[in-house]
Amino acid sequence: MLIDEINMTQDELQGFLNGLCYTHQIVNSAISLPEPIYQADELAKRGRNNFLAMKWVLGDNHLKC
Repeated sequence: MLIDEINMTQDELQGFLNGLCYTHQIVNSAISLPEPIYQADELAKRGRNNFLAMKWVLGDNHLKC
């Protein structure tokens, strides 16, 4: 369920999300995803790679909960 806590109209929300698509630091044109989502995806990839590297170095025995 979505709740509109800041009372934005659909036009305001659409403009805000469109603006986020132009905030990528490498290019000045729009990207296909808003920048916060793009950065979250990149950080998730980095975290997964770090976890797999730690798993490879330490072995599976050290990672049991």
